[in-house]
Amino acid sequence: MLKLPKLKRFEIYAAIVAMSYILFFIFWFVFNKNKEFSFYAMGIIIMFFFFLYNIRRMNLSPFVLWGFVIVGFLHLFGGAIQIFGVRLYDLMSLNLIDLGGEFVLVKYDQIIHFFSTFFAFLGLSQIYNEHAREEISKNKKEGFKNIYLVFLFAAFGISCTNEIVEFFPAYFWSDNGVGGYVNTILDLYANFLGSLFGMVWLSFPFKRK
Repeated sequence: MLKLPKLKRFEIYAAIVAMSYILFFIFWFVFNKNKEFSFYAMGIIIMFFFFLYNIRRMNLSPFVLWGFVIVGFLHLFGGAIQIFGVRLYDLMSLNLIDLGGEFVLVKYDQIIHFFSTFFAFLGLSQIYNEHAREEISKNKKEGFKNIYLVFLFAAFGISCTNEIVEFFPAYFWSDNGVGGYVNTILDLYANFLGSLFGMVWLSFPFKRK
């Protein structure tokens, strides 16, 4: 039997909030026969237990941990809420650029993709900081910013994995699908910009935690 690590107070609060909304949305999506977001909710609960079991190895800051919790909630919330029969995911858009069809900027799901990758970048940097303090000290003298490029593409790679996962509900349940080729490319742009913003965020001269 797996033994869960001892949690800090803010980690306990984050775990309670995350588990509460995950269970709620799972029942909500199953009850409403929303196969696509039932699939996502199950994926998020797997990620929840992965984070929970490895929380001491990661040692994420409250900002990053709560960032993941909030982004997860907004992702499921966008699929659950409907306004005049239209999902919030499909309805909410700033329409800064609208070239017709799926080519619309900025949409709700693009914002979610942006911040998901942003917090993934910050999380990776904190995990590296936790396990490679001596290496970081050395690289700061030689140009620590080069390591940020590794985090940039690592976080972007994680987001690409998410796009692969999204393919399955889009293919098998096309009535609730997440979009076509153009939508996927725009999501990848949002992912890359989120990761890039993470690099800019950590490049500020003052220290962030």
